[in-house]
Amino acid sequence: ATVSGRDCLKDSECPRLDASLGQCLCKQWWEGDGLPGYCELSVLQPWRPAFKRFWEAAVVYCHHNWSQERCAAEMGFNEVLTALRRDS
Repeated sequence: ATVSGRDCLKDSECPRLDASLGQCLCKQWWEGDGLPGYCELSVLQPWRPAFKRFWEAAVVYCHHNWSQERCAAEMGFNEVLTALRRDS
């Protein structure tokens, strides 16, 4: 899987391995440090839907310093985290 997550200001800063462009999405948790956007997740392994589901929700709802366990607990995603770990 390719997880960019790099900081960005515009979509053109989010190239994917397949030469397409990802989206530069707003960080809801942004407090002025670094850039206000991040490159969306690009999952090149479609058989890992739990990974994509967890990551997409985590970047929106979880603080970047939280552990996966705390993030899953806060979102009610404990089953998704279990599936993610089973798939790795």
